[in-house]
Amino acid sequence: MNEAGSVPELHIVNEGTLQVLILEGDELIGAKQNRVVNSSVLIATNSELVLPVSCVERGRWSPGGM
Repeated sequence: MNEAGSVPELHIVNEGTLQVLILEGDELIGAKQNRVVNSSVLIATNSELVLPVSCVERGRWSPGGM
């Protein structure tokens, strides 16, 4: 995950040798915004994808947020 991008999606890069399972409802914490995963996904080794997510901290990206 990185700090750039838009609120409703995350660019995920799996550089590891194992697949990564992210389940619907998992909370991803950090960067500019905490988010909840909208659908389960299995990320293959050495691959990347855009993951649909929902914001769980309204206004955090706006001036004066938090």
